[in-house]
Amino acid sequence: MYSYKFIKENFDVLKQRLKLRGAEETHLDQTLKSIETLNSLQQEIVDLNTKRNKLIEQDARGNADEIRKVKEQLADLSNKLHSQEQITKDLVDSLPNIPDESLTGQGEIIRSWGVKTSKPLSHHEIAKKLSLTSFEEGVSISGSGFVVYKDRGAELYRALISFTLDLNKSKGYEERWLPVLLLPSSLYGTAQLPKFEEDLFKTTDGKYLSPTSESQLVNIYRNQILEASKLPIKLTANTTCFRKEAGAAGTEDAGIIRLHQFSKTEIVSFCREQDSFQVLEQMVLDASSILEALNLPYQVVQLAYDDMGFAATKTYDIEVWFPAESRYREISSVSNTLNFQSLRAKIRYKENLLDKSEKAKYPHLLNGSSLAIDRLFAAILENYQQEDGSLSIPEPLWKYLSFKEIRN
Repeated sequence: MYSYKFIKENFDVLKQRLKLRGAEETHLDQTLKSIETLNSLQQEIVDLNTKRNKLIEQDARGNADEIRKVKEQLADLSNKLHSQEQITKDLVDSLPNIPDESLTGQGEIIRSWGVKTSKPLSHHEIAKKLSLTSFEEGVSISGSGFVVYKDRGAELYRALISFTLDLNKSKGYEERWLPVLLLPSSLYGTAQLPKFEEDLFKTTDGKYLSPTSESQLVNIYRNQILEASKLPIKLTANTTCFRKEAGAAGTEDAGIIRLHQFSKTEIVSFCREQDSFQVLEQMVLDASSILEALNLPYQVVQLAYDDMGFAATKTYDIEVWFPAESRYREISSVSNTLNFQSLRAKIRYKENLLDKSEKAKYPHLLNGSSLAIDRLFAAILENYQQEDGSLSIPEPLWKYLSFKEIRN
């Protein structure tokens, strides 16, 4: 989100940068025109109120007819203003975040880690062979796009959640356990609404199932003024997440890569403006350290300016190696949103909360997956399959499990 003042003062630069993200020039021009129309209406109302006050001061009784006319004009302008405010808000809300100047039109591999191998069986085949998951049970309960983790599969799944949270906590992130039903205002704050409403599951009472715990973690501080000395604030949580996008035919063939319901451990940071890009780099290291601890090969990709999420100014994807497919797959996206989300969620900070003369600032907000649990589960199955058909378990997970290998 942008302030109207920012758009007016930086329109040429904003227009140039947002066109790189696919924003249409006519839409951008319309947005500026709408802001100018809004400002004009606001000024007309100020002028008429001034006129009315002067008429009252001069001779309220003698100027009664003219004062009544001014009141009628004000009522008409107030209705127009209300309508124009909504039009302008909708136009501005539809603008994505401005891409960072370091980005290009091509994704760039920043670094890779680990030794890639080739293995014969896909994670879906392994899971079926070792009775770790069941799509049939998922379909019986909820329809296509859902899976049931079974017995040792369920235990391994739970271990991955605990492991990712514990590793995040060791790096200074404070854990939260969160609700998964969200108010529309919460999703507006993180920019999932209104643009992506069709991808969300909505309840009959107007709430939404969470698409990512980023939404909950950010909105913990919605409409609040934070104390600057407490920044950076680093939070982590694991939640069940829900998205409609997984429901295409062939979901079962894709294994557990794309599901309607999935688990994700998230990290979120609130920081001062000057620190956010340094925090971004550290969050990428924090998320990728989980893969290193599990000895899973990966690469970090800086996304192109037209390939990022709506709220991001710069994003790194972390992609883990899937040896049966001989390809990397995304397992995390880590993004800097600058003050795009804090403006929408009205999150601010001050050096001194008691100083009424100090102007509050908007912190920069960053988020990242650390990691997507279902994909992490799948990556372990493919990378740790053994020639005899068994599955060895990475040593860091042993303390969470009642077994060190899985055999049929």
